[in-house]
Parts: sequence; C-alpha cells; structure tokens
Amino acid sequence: MSAGKTGLLLLLVLLLIGGRETARADAVKVKGLGLWRNLEMDRRLEFLQGDGRELPREPDSATIEDGAFLLLQLLRREGYREPEVTVELDLPEGPGREYTFAWPFQPKLPVGLRPVEVVYRCDPGILEVYGEVRFSGLDHLEEETALSFFKPGGGLFVGRRQKAFTEQNLASRSRRLVTTLEAAGYQEADIADTRLERSGDSGEVDLHLIVEEGPRHFVGRVVRRTYGEEGSLVREEEESLREPIVFTGDWLEGVRREFLFSAYRDGYPEATVTSEEVRVDASARREVYEVRLELRRGARVRFAGVRFEGQGHTRQSVLDRQTHLGGAEFYNILEVEEGRRRLLSLGIFRDVRLQTEDTEKGRLVTYQLTPGQRESLNLRFGWGSYEQGRAGIRWERINPFGRAHRYRLDAKRSFKDLELEGSASLPHFFDRDLNAFLRTRYLFREEISFERSLYDLRFQLSRRLHQLGVEATVGYLLEDVLDERDSAELFPALDEALVTSLDFRLTLDRRDSTLHPTRGYDLQFFVKAAAEQLGGEANFLRWEASASWHYAIARNFLLHLSARYGLLQSERPTEDNLPFGERFFPGGANSLRGYQRGEAAPSLPNGDRIGAEVFALANLEFEVRVTDKLSAVAFWDVLRMNRSRQLVPRAEALESAGVGLRWQSIVGPVRLEYGHNLDPRKEDPSGTLHFAVGYPF
Repeated sequence: MSAGKTGLLLLLVLLLIGGRETARADAVKVKGLGLWRNLEMDRRLEFLQGDGRELPREPDSATIEDGAFLLLQLLRREGYREPEVTVELDLPEGPGREYTFAWPFQPKLPVGLRPVEVVYRCDPGILEVYGEVRFSGLDHLEEETALSFFKPGGGLFVGRRQKAFTEQNLASRSRRLVTTLEAAGYQEADIADTRLERSGDSGEVDLHLIVEEGPRHFVGRVVRRTYGEEGSLVREEEESLREPIVFTGDWLEGVRREFLFSAYRDGYPEATVTSEEVRVDASARREVYEVRLELRRGARVRFAGVRFEGQGHTRQSVLDRQTHLGGAEFYNILEVEEGRRRLLSLGIFRDVRLQTEDTEKGRLVTYQLTPGQRESLNLRFGWGSYEQGRAGIRWERINPFGRAHRYRLDAKRSFKDLELEGSASLPHFFDRDLNAFLRTRYLFREEISFERSLYDLRFQLSRRLHQLGVEATVGYLLEDVLDERDSAELFPALDEALVTSLDFRLTLDRRDSTLHPTRGYDLQFFVKAAAEQLGGEANFLRWEASASWHYAIARNFLLHLSARYGLLQSERPTEDNLPFGERFFPGGANSLRGYQRGEAAPSLPNGDRIGAEVFALANLEFEVRVTDKLSAVAFWDVLRMNRSRQLVPRAEALESAGVGLRWQSIVGPVRLEYGHNLDPRKEDPSGTLHFAVGYPF
C-alpha cells in the first residue's frame, strides 16, 4: 500500500473514531465572553455530558438547565452583579427557541427537548470591584498592610477582574485581616461591622470596616504538668518569664508541640496535651496570662521491629539506612515518620505508606512501598542569546541495581556547542546526609575567540550542614582539554593539557525563592586546586566568590544587588602552566549585559579575547512589577578586570546599562533585556540584546 493511501486510511479511521466526539463537542457552545473565556467555559460544561462513548449526542432539557445554572454561578463568583444566560436551541422539528435565565435561578425548559445544537449566550452584566476601602478602630496595624488584603497588588497595573468584589472573597479577606491581628497578640480581634456602598454604573463597591482589636495578650508564666498512665502527677515545672512575651496561636502551638514531642521521643505514642490560659493581670490595652499545659502520657510502647513490603529489588541495607530504627528499645513515632520521609527522599518510590501492628513484643512497623517509574526518555529544547537554539535528549534509569542510584545519558546540540554526558547519582552514599555524583563528559564549544574540546571525569561528594544551613561539596576532576585559537603566537598559554584538580564549594541560600527572589541573600565560595601531584600537568588555584541581596523597597518596587570576584594564582609563569580556558571570560546575559558571553574579556590589539586572571563584577537592578506576571527592569553592570593578577591599580573597566522585560514563568523569569555599553572599546559592540530564561544572579 502506498504512503498516500496509508495516510488517507489513517485519516478515515481517526474521523470514524473521533467523529462522534467532535459532533458532541460542537453541539454545545458558549458565546458572549470573548474567544478564550468562551473556550474556558466550554471546558467547564464538558462534565455535564458525562464521560465515554455512552454520552447522548444531543443534550436533554435537564442537562441544558444545569449548564445555564453553572454558568450563572461561575459569573456570580467572578463578581458580576446581575448576569444573564440566554439559551438558544436549534430544534430538529422546527424553528429554534430562546430561554433567558437570571438569578435567582428558576427552571423554564419543557421536558423532552432534544435540540441539535445549544448555544449559551452570556451577558455578564456589571463587574463589581473594590472601590474605596476604609478602616475604623485599626490602631496597631499599618493601613497599607490591611488594604493589601482587600485590594490585591502584584503590579502597578491590576486588571479589573483581579479587583473583583464578591461576598465570598470579602469574608475570606476579612478573616485574613483578623488572623494577622491575632498573630500580633490581639486574640479578641474581630470585624464588628461591615458597611457596603454600591455604585450603580461603575460597579465599584466602597467598603468600610469597623475593627475591634481588643487588648493585646501576653504570657508571663508557663506551667507544665506531666501525668502518668494511671493519671497520677509525675512532674510539674514552672517557668516564669522575665519579660512577658506576646501570646499568639503560633506560640501556643509550638509550646504544645514540643511538650508532646518530648513524650513521643520517650516512647509514649498515645500521649496528648491540653492547655489552659488563666489571666493574671489585665488593663484596658494589655492582658497577661499564665499558660498551663497538661501532658497525659498514656502507656509506654516497646518497639518490636520494622519490615518492608513492595520493595521489589531494592536492597534491604538501603532501606535500613534510611529508617535507622534497628536498635530502638521504645517506639518513637517521630523517628518512624522521619524514616518514611527519608524513604520518599530516595526518589525511587512513588508512595510510602505506614502501618503499625501491636504484638506481644511491642509495636511492629511496616512500610508499604510503591515503586516509581524506573526509566524515562525526554526531549529537551531551549534558547539562549549566545547559543541560540538548543535541542537535546535525556535518558534516565532509576534504581537499576537496587541501591537507589540514578543513571543518566544526555546529548545536547546548539549552534555553538555539542555536549555528550553520562552521569550517576548515588544518594545517601555510606551516610544518610552524604550524596555522591559521578560524571563523564565530552564537550565541544565555540567561544568568542577560540574553540574548546574537552573530555572530563568528575567525582564529587555533597553534604547538607543542617545546623549552619550550608551545602558543602568537594570534588575530584580529571580533564583533557584542547583550546584552539588564532592568538596562540601573540599570547602564549597552555592550550593542551591534562588537568587534575580538587575543588570545594560552600553555598548559603537565604532567599525567599530561587526562581523569583524578592528578599533575602545568598553567598557562594568556590576554590579549585590543580596540581601535578594529583596526576596532571598544571598547577594553579582558581578562587571565586559571589553574593546577592534582594530587597522589596515598596509593594511593587524591588532592588537586586550582586557582587562577584574571581582570581587565578600560580607560582609558575601562567603561559606554560595555566590552561587558556581556565581564564575568566566575562560577558553575557548573566554577567555584563552589554556583551555576549565572553565578549567582555581582555583583548589583544587584533580584537581576540584572551581572558582575565582577576575580575570583579557588580550588578545593580531596579525592578517594577507592572502586573502580577510582568516586570520591567533597569540595570547597571560594572566590571573591573585584568589580564594579569593585578586588579588595582591597572584594572580595565567596562560598564553596561540597560532595560528589560521579564515574564514570570514556572521555570523562572523569561527575560528580554538590552544592555548598552557606556564606554566600549573599539572592538566592542555598542550593545547587546539578550533573551534568556532564569534569574541572572
């Protein structure tokens, strides 16, 4: 059979299979709300027609009225004051009919209608939005903060639908205001009265809230009583605070939880805690309480052991290392739950459920394991200002030998490079907090003034230092590098070498988000030490340090700062000891943005970039949230560098300033930015347009 006939036959089969579904989808339409909202409402109505091939092709009277009811409800929940839905029916036996539904909803259709087509024509009416919002009785909370609960921000320009007023969102936003006051210690805070004033034509609803804050509550003393299995008092502890602290629900929950957890750790899984607050001092604006906690421990339970179900080929030693319950004498529910979380953190199980059984020896713990997907193949695409289009493929195998390992093969091709990589991740390597990583890679890349070919082998260990909040990584790297360049005779350097090195990295991240940071800071430190004693042909130290800081100046105005520093050190002359590709090549969408990647590096008279041995880079950004998704930025990037190790006073200076737009996506900001060079060299561009994904620093 020819390819044309095969394609035609396939098309006919698809039409036969999908024809009935298509007819059914076309039988019901929504109009009057604009293209995208019509399609959205179409999808909302699909469930009314059921599921599967048993659906009737033509909706009946009950289904039609259900659709009108649903549309009215959705429009009212979005804030429309008096929506109407007109149902237009195309009947097989004669002329069409129209029925208009409004709120309150009343059925109108005669029984037994079987229309060929149904059109819901929506007239949403006036959209009610929050107008002026005023507060009375609000003394201890800034009015701007209270206002943000009712008039959402997220940008300088907020769409009308985002400001929609409904009775439901008024109740929830009022509750947020009360909860905020309670968190500040005003436990009796309440909305005494809510006054609404509606505008006829504009749809604006003016709101006046009468707030009663009440006195602020404090805690002056805490009494903890512990009762045994028979109900007798075992221990009583009193803690008098030097200075009363603010009494909040979060504080009380924390104290109760810690008291309860102390019993869990001692083997009392059925323990319960109750609390009572007794007022010991009061005035018009302040009340001081004594908080009394009672812990009833119940019976102490011995630990009878742990077993696993559904582990498949996963090794028992791997599971035991995560749960770490073998030597326990008493049943600690906290350790048991921690074991469940650690089993999930291996990444090889889709679900981990916990069951317990009381036996003569004590409580037996069973972890029921559901293995996840073991193999995957994914296509990858991307775009960068320098590489332009990128495409690749990734194959991954999880837990092939029962040790929770991950094996991955990656292939990536762009207009500037080719990269092939194989890697293995070894989680919880000999220790629950120690992870290992092994990688081998081939890379060919066209840089601004040279081409790099590289084969490498890397082994690294990483550990999370929980007390410090720091991620520490140490690695061993073996590289066979070849840098081909036209400037080899003009600027001597080590272009071909076997480099072996040890490196060490510390990372401290205190940002509120890694994708869209608005406050906080992060610090990074990295050092790479290459030495002949490790088996290579080069001896040098490469130091790098960076820091970033993010601050919200006002509701929609953000300030971002970044500083980076790099230094290369070598006791021997760098021309026969330092690989050319190890030099610093600043520039690009995440560096000095008036240049492409590597284009801002020191250069020779002929324009070839030769890299720096020292650099310092500072980035300053001012971001304005235009909408909740779109931001405008203005930036200033400053670079100081030198082809030798002297940053001061012989440094070369470059600066870029520019503007850009950012769209907040689920993978980070999608950035379109233009950087203009304020004092370019003769070989430099006047500026560069960048398109990139991800935060620049």
